[in-house]
Amino acid sequence: AVGLRKEIAGEILRSALEDRGIAVAALEVEQLSLSRATLGPLALGDAEDLTAERIILDLDVSLTGAEITAVTVEGPGLSVDLTGQRPLFGSLQAAVDALRAQDTGTRAEPTTAAVPPVTLSGGRVVAMTPQGPMEVSLDGGLERQTDGSLAATLAARADSPLGRLAASLQGRLGSAGDFAARAQIDEGEFRWQDFGIGQIAGTLAVARPAGGTPRLNSNLAFQDLVYRPQGRPPLAFLQGRLEARGDLSGLTLSARLDGEGETIVLDLDGGLEAADLSEGSASREFAVSLAAEIGTQGALPGLLKLPEPAPKQGALTFIADLRADVPGSALQAQDRSNSWQDAVPAAFAALMESGNALLHGDLILADVALADGSSGLSAHIPLIADLQGGRVSLRLTDDMELRIESLAEQTLASLGILREHRPLLQSGFSLSVSASQPRPASATMTAAWPPEDAQITLPLRFSSDQGVSAEAVVLGRASLASNGLLRRFSGTLSTALTAERLAVAAGEARGLAVSLPLRVDFRPGTLEASLDGSGSIALRQVAGALPLRFREPTALTITQARVRWTEEDAAYSYRLQARDPSAILELVTGGERLEIGLNDGAFTLDGRFAVDQGHDAAAAARFGRIAIPAYGVTAAEITAESDLDQDLLPALGRFSIASLTADLTNLPLEAITLDGELQRAGAGFDLTAIIGLADGPPLAKLAGRYDDAGTGTARVVLDGLQFSPDSLQPSDISPALSDLEEVEGRLFGDATLHWPMERSPSGGRLRTENLSFRSQGVAVRGLALDLELDSLMPLASKPDQRLRIGGIDAGAPITEIDLGFRLTQQPEPGVDLSEGSFRLGGAVWRIEPTRLDPAAAENAIALATETLDLATFFALIEVEGLSGSGILVGRIPIRVGEAGIVIDNGKLEAQAPGRLSIRSQALVSALSGGGETVELAIRALEDFRYDRLSVTVNKTLTNDAQILLSILGQNPAVLDGQPFQFNINLESNLTSVLEAVRQGFSLSDDALRRAWRLRQ
Repeated sequence: AVGLRKEIAGEILRSALEDRGIAVAALEVEQLSLSRATLGPLALGDAEDLTAERIILDLDVSLTGAEITAVTVEGPGLSVDLTGQRPLFGSLQAAVDALRAQDTGTRAEPTTAAVPPVTLSGGRVVAMTPQGPMEVSLDGGLERQTDGSLAATLAARADSPLGRLAASLQGRLGSAGDFAARAQIDEGEFRWQDFGIGQIAGTLAVARPAGGTPRLNSNLAFQDLVYRPQGRPPLAFLQGRLEARGDLSGLTLSARLDGEGETIVLDLDGGLEAADLSEGSASREFAVSLAAEIGTQGALPGLLKLPEPAPKQGALTFIADLRADVPGSALQAQDRSNSWQDAVPAAFAALMESGNALLHGDLILADVALADGSSGLSAHIPLIADLQGGRVSLRLTDDMELRIESLAEQTLASLGILREHRPLLQSGFSLSVSASQPRPASATMTAAWPPEDAQITLPLRFSSDQGVSAEAVVLGRASLASNGLLRRFSGTLSTALTAERLAVAAGEARGLAVSLPLRVDFRPGTLEASLDGSGSIALRQVAGALPLRFREPTALTITQARVRWTEEDAAYSYRLQARDPSAILELVTGGERLEIGLNDGAFTLDGRFAVDQGHDAAAAARFGRIAIPAYGVTAAEITAESDLDQDLLPALGRFSIASLTADLTNLPLEAITLDGELQRAGAGFDLTAIIGLADGPPLAKLAGRYDDAGTGTARVVLDGLQFSPDSLQPSDISPALSDLEEVEGRLFGDATLHWPMERSPSGGRLRTENLSFRSQGVAVRGLALDLELDSLMPLASKPDQRLRIGGIDAGAPITEIDLGFRLTQQPEPGVDLSEGSFRLGGAVWRIEPTRLDPAAAENAIALATETLDLATFFALIEVEGLSGSGILVGRIPIRVGEAGIVIDNGKLEAQAPGRLSIRSQALVSALSGGGETVELAIRALEDFRYDRLSVTVNKTLTNDAQILLSILGQNPAVLDGQPFQFNINLESNLTSVLEAVRQGFSLSDDALRRAWRLRQ
């Protein structure tokens, strides 16, 4: 009968379980009596998911029924699946879900009255995880207390590929439904993929008062936390602590991790509003306050895969207050989800889609150093994020500020910033984003997450301690990827940059202001920016080794600007065009200012920049006209083109002037052309050019060198410039030389100019070869000049320069001209004439040493001779009937100027007695009837033997030359040789002779005057 009862009881249990959809693999009733029932081996589920070696039920049977007074479970076993690939409880999942649904519909406050004491021994749970099976051994029990509550104890030990855990659990369930549980973790170790915790210890306690909400109190300590991601440095913390206190209406969470250089401190305070905890609430509001501090030495940024250059050390503080509410229906829908792994993402999605939230946050960075070498980075971002109806609006409560004390040069170089400009940005770089009107920063996203479309307003201000500042406003629409990175952008970027000083090649731009409105389009792999309207470049002044300055601030109009970057090429290309209607430069030297006018200027810059190659660019400049009014210089159609090196300095260039005309103080130049090349060599530039006529042959070669330090040298060479009446004439070069006609001969010369001039004196040489010409009726032949200059500005020569002229024919031929001279500047500009001679009237005339001032109205010279034949002299001055013999010696001081020639008491005397004869019919007619004495004088002069003879010459500017002939002697045939003394004013042709002298002087004087005017 007993055996029959056991079998019947077993069948009843089996049928009841199978009716609930539970497969029974094994079930045996070993013992059945009025005081005890024992179940033998038990296995439930298709895969024996729930097992027990023995279950002993102590019974108290009475007429009214049976009561279980104690339960003992020996060797229980449970299999669960944590991989997410199968139901959590395997084949038992349907029965568990049905039981949960039944409990939900009949939920009531728990009671302890019907719960008997339970003893659990040798328990075992096997959980399948993605990393492998985890085994947990369990021992414990449940006992009723004298106050009617139940007390539970449980000892557990787990081992798995994820680690190990040894813990004890104590719990209490009160008769009113209150409960409390406390877990003591004695030791633990955790390993999961690349993450590991060497040791875990602490407590975890949960308590719920009757009718209340659960309250958490935990204190966990960690040691040796390590994260070792593949291909990245490990992140290690020596120790850590996690504390949590509170319930759903108010939870405080505090965490701290400390490592070698890495520190994380997190404080969180928040919870659901108490009124929203009820079942079926329309919405659930919660508030969270968060304070986080992170200190790093580089491992954390490497873990987060932050954009380069990533931080390698620094501190981050984030303080935030969040209030949000989520519709209850959305949360309930998530609660019914069968995938517990998706619960958190689903709740987040519910908030983003239909919830409301308001976040006030402050993000603070301090003492951050970046991997590229930048240091001293600090920032403050005071942010508000407002979520409503699936839209997020971001704005600032105050200006966002960012500062970098030292910005890495390599980062600036990677952006294409030129070497000379990097110091302006390297020290004390600041960025701010404005939160104030009229255009505060904001971003509005139409889809909260991922943000599909965002309207962005971003007003930026940049500045550096070196005087560079900029403002920019970004307006446009953007779309972001799910990771928050920019996917597309289309809008405008309006920039305004100012720099008090900006290095440009060997010079410096001062008071620079650039305005550049751009249209910007970004899409994956490509960024394009182009001019949106017109921009401007304003410049107050330039400075540098070259003494060029703007007379007044100038401005250029930017007519084209374009930048294009492609990820495939890892490079960007750019183009900039600007024009300048007019500007006036001043060349400042020696306290003097020389104006240079620029008109119709146009500039173009085309290039490409790659980090590994630098800049590859070309520049071009064109001017319609350049004028130097002081010299009457005008250049037309000026072009310059150059390939640029990696630092955007000219590497190889070409330049030309289609037409250059000048009026160099009465020396105008015809249309001169200039074509040349400029090439980078070492720390400077080499220059070569050809100077020529617009419709004629080359005139000279130009070669020069300009160093980056601001020094330069230029050399102009005339290599045998050939003049002939049938080809090149000086008038082809300058109309002012049109009085030089029938020019033949060759001109050689070179001039070297150093800059700055005080660095080394400039010099040159001018040489003529068999030069002849006619000028103003004067024929000059055989002009040979060898002039060596040791200074060009001001003009000065070495001593003992020579000028030789074969002859000057100006009515009275002057030949064998030979001058020795020196051009000097001390004490005033002038010509030191050391010696000179020429042949006139058959005699050699010597020019006494003197100093000539080309700037003076007139100059004084003295002509002396010791070999003037009297007969030749009389023939030269062409006095009718006058003849004689003898040699004259004397000196004639003259003053020669543009107005004419003046002679002050020039005197010639005969060296010895001689003969003189005057047989002039005009003289006889003029003196006839004068008496016997006059007749005797006329007879005496017909054959006069003089003992002394002198000629005195005077001339004023307004009168012809006056010649006084003074003689003392006798005629043997008159009065037996009685002595006579005569003073005779001769009417002569001496004025024409003097004019020849003046013409010869004027030719050289004009040349000197022009040379002196050139220096001015």
